[in-house]
Amino acid sequence: MTERLGTELAASGIPRMSAHVYAAILTSSEGELTAAEIGKRLQISAATVSKAVQYLLQVRLVQRGYVPGTRRDRYMLGEDFWAGMFDNRGRWLRSLADVAAEGVAALGESSQSGTRLATLRDFSEFAASEMDDLYERWQRKQGQ
Repeated sequence: MTERLGTELAASGIPRMSAHVYAAILTSSEGELTAAEIGKRLQISAATVSKAVQYLLQVRLVQRGYVPGTRRDRYMLGEDFWAGMFDNRGRWLRSLADVAAEGVAALGESSQSGTRLATLRDFSEFAASEMDDLYERWQRKQGQ
């Protein structure tokens, strides 16, 4: 299951090894693993685990905690991890829209490249707005 889920997550754009690490954490009984446990489950090196986890922390798909009484980190899912994933996509879409808008301003909306960038800007803004609406509907469905 972990391998298949990791492959599917990688197809969505998450770097391959980060997707597999995320899948390992997601399918663990407690929803959290130490770096050593991740390495053992996936049969990967500590350096590979470290790099994969750095990405997951950066995009806020996992959180870092500590194993009580030790100096070891544990990596866990956030409380509403799926909503967090969509929130990350929404922020990325807004950033993409901003960059596209800068391109439109620099190239002119009447140029062919400006027209393409304007379409990218408009779609990204639309999709980000839809992500917001989706998140709000999800919260209502969950009774939050």
